[in-house]
Amino acid sequence: MRARVHTRTRNRAAATSNVASSARVPVSGGGLLSLATLNGSYGPVIFCGCGDGKVKVLTGQDKEWAVESESMLNGAVQALSLSADGRELLAGTSEGDLNVLDSSTLCVCRGTGAAPLMATHTSPIQCIAFGLSNETFVSGAANGVVRLWELSHYTVRCHLAPKKGSHATSLLLAPIGIVSGWTDGFIRCHAEDGAPLWDIANAHREGVTSIALSPRFVCSGGRDGALRLWNLNSRLLVAQFSEHRGAVSAVLVDNSKAEAHQIHSCGEDKTVITVDLKQERRVVTHKVQEGAFKHMVQLGTQDHELLTCDTTGSIKMWDCDEPNAVRMLVTWTEQHEMEGREKRLNHMSLSPPAYEGAPGGDYLLVSCASGELQVWDLAQPSAAPISVGVAHSDEVMQAGWSPDGRQVVSVGKDCCICVWNFYGVGAQ
Repeated sequence: MRARVHTRTRNRAAATSNVASSARVPVSGGGLLSLATLNGSYGPVIFCGCGDGKVKVLTGQDKEWAVESESMLNGAVQALSLSADGRELLAGTSEGDLNVLDSSTLCVCRGTGAAPLMATHTSPIQCIAFGLSNETFVSGAANGVVRLWELSHYTVRCHLAPKKGSHATSLLLAPIGIVSGWTDGFIRCHAEDGAPLWDIANAHREGVTSIALSPRFVCSGGRDGALRLWNLNSRLLVAQFSEHRGAVSAVLVDNSKAEAHQIHSCGEDKTVITVDLKQERRVVTHKVQEGAFKHMVQLGTQDHELLTCDTTGSIKMWDCDEPNAVRMLVTWTEQHEMEGREKRLNHMSLSPPAYEGAPGGDYLLVSCASGELQVWDLAQPSAAPISVGVAHSDEVMQAGWSPDGRQVVSVGKDCCICVWNFYGVGAQ
């Protein structure tokens, strides 16, 4: 793309007439999307926002212009604006970042490190995860952007976009880094500063749908229905189980010390599968006639029951010793059905332990396709949630608790991240 620069020169033959001349300067192969100008001490300065993510500075006069400096941002630079004193340049990108640059060096001069001053997702947000800290969480959107957020200031600490045309379907914020499963079939791990650490190529042929970590293994489920176990150090395949006839919706490592060698998974084929790594085979199967399973969690109680949510709006509790569900919660009412609301449940999350050594899981957070975020008290036999939050204008895809259980972060198809305070039952 060439920038056409118009200047005014005085015609020597006629002192009273002005003749416009133009110069064409190659700026970007990705399109010239925005401009800002400044009258510098040595002549005019033009700032160019390019479709390839570059901000370039042109200086010169008449027909002689040159690129003096450039900087690279995440996404196409769609808007530029100079401060009143000309010292700072505001740059907005297609990735939802708002950057403040020093106009002389084009270096980021506000924000944390090289992170933008403000940021937002511009595509539906698919997944979210907290780590061990109350201050940070990670989110992944449908355009392939993964962000590490600082919750106290609502700022981005890290921006990842490892491959175009693919996006993260599941995220874990672990001590080893940001572990993610992708639609291109890869499992990736990045440091919290965004540096790539390792990846597992072609972990699943049709894409990774769920991941879980144990001290020794990475467990993954895919759209191909396979459940695979990878050595955490060598990233080599250790075991494979092809038990599902559809996409695997969730996979988790049993949280009981006595049964830590068991892996649980649920899928769109309406089955819950438990495999034993010592026996190297499936040991338990639960199956329903209606409602494809969308997600699964495990209680920390003595019996360590599994909870599943499905497309019919039901939450079912499973005991490995019982063939049928031992309890069921219905998340919709007849009024909802009359209004034509979507029943499907997308995700669940258990509250963390109230104190060290406690089993945790007193409250269940449910993300609904209707746009509701429901909280259920699992200790109560009530037939209704204790709290319902409505802030999203589209489906709530996932939600998670902060480690202290005082805040909830939800993400949705409306590209929004919502932060909620949770005070427990009976709090005003």
